[in-house]
Amino acid sequence: MKLEFFADRKTDNVALKFGIIGAGQCGGKITDLFASLKNNDGHRYYETMVVNSWEGDLKPLQYVARERRYLLKGGEGCGHKPKVCERLMDDPANQEMLMEAIEKGFKDADAFYVIAGLAGGTGTGLISSIIKLIDYIKNTPLLDSGLSPKPINAIVTMPRSIDTGLDKANAVDELNRLAGMFKEGILSSLVVIDNEKSFREYVEHTKLNPNDMSYQDWMDYSNQTVVQAIHEFNIGIMYPSDLNFDTQDLKNIFEDTPGIITISKTVFEQETINSGTLIDDIISCFNTGNVLADGHDLPKAKHAGYLIVRPRNINIPQSTFNELDIRLAQETPNALTRPGSCIVNPNRDDNRLIIYTINKIVQMPKRLREELEPEVKKLMESMTGTEDALAEIAVSTTSYANAFTRGVKRRVSSKIFERTDTQNSPQNQELATQRISRADIFKRN
Repeated sequence: MKLEFFADRKTDNVALKFGIIGAGQCGGKITDLFASLKNNDGHRYYETMVVNSWEGDLKPLQYVARERRYLLKGGEGCGHKPKVCERLMDDPANQEMLMEAIEKGFKDADAFYVIAGLAGGTGTGLISSIIKLIDYIKNTPLLDSGLSPKPINAIVTMPRSIDTGLDKANAVDELNRLAGMFKEGILSSLVVIDNEKSFREYVEHTKLNPNDMSYQDWMDYSNQTVVQAIHEFNIGIMYPSDLNFDTQDLKNIFEDTPGIITISKTVFEQETINSGTLIDDIISCFNTGNVLADGHDLPKAKHAGYLIVRPRNINIPQSTFNELDIRLAQETPNALTRPGSCIVNPNRDDNRLIIYTINKIVQMPKRLREELEPEVKKLMESMTGTEDALAEIAVSTTSYANAFTRGVKRRVSSKIFERTDTQNSPQNQELATQRISRADIFKRN
């Protein structure tokens, strides 16, 4: 995977040390790319683990440590049926395996990413359980001690337009569960990868760069793009800058107010750099440079940050940033924070201007807002042909977006393991507590 030079210098510093858990084939592949990133000492920037229900998806991974690859007992794949994975998680051996795996790792993590595809199968069936496990195992002790919990975030891929109605129904169904965790204050943010956008951009990329052999297919293109954007931003703000975008600023974006994280990247070759239009170019990057999904309304942003990587031969005066602050305030009137950073590209031979932006926004991408719910209704109609069945459809993506505004900071996850039987011996109470906790954590409502 090819990174920008400033992000590939093997520096020891990243702003946030993410603990990353990949579920299913899609989540495993993206997590494997994160595991490939190492610093000067050969240590990985991010601690990772993956879990799957089929060994064939674990074998091709190259970078996740073998002892951190977990295979569900009794699994033969889930075949786009999350219920199959749910039944696997009824097995106490699988529950215990995941609980121990999360508990023994991620000691230095500042925040978490749980990654999965939502079309169905292992990732779809596991993502909610993993998020709840992290919350209980890692965050409940912090909350009980009066400390702040570590942000738990999800990266999910969404079906393409040509994918089946069943795939889209699986996605909406799982979005409902994630929406519930927003409301409970368990999930901090969601990174949405639109597979339709990734496919179209890959086709365009291959037309413009027919000799580029960096990607195996459009899915590999998508996976590399998201990992590059997250890591480059995470490492870029650690470079010296006259502006103020520090580690806590980035952490605020992930943990303050529930919402969708969007990351954009736009590159200007030397001959196209125009200092007179720089502010417009940065705003345009917010609006159209998103590498993950399109169709967010910038005025809905709750956080809006940027990172500029400038070549050595171009200076940007402070007055430009003063004007940018005013313009960004106009474009994002509801934003709680608008941090920014401008660094010098350490590669003297690179004369490009690179602009990154990051938003937290209370809105699903446009295509998904317009397409997912009708597809689910169509599927339900074809299966039942009754209006009553339509009333049973899970909450729509519109209601899902509304859940962002109802997130709460303190959750009641400490009650998940609450003991209710005071007459049993302490040993029996502990066993009962474990059974209750497993039933609650792994249950798909």
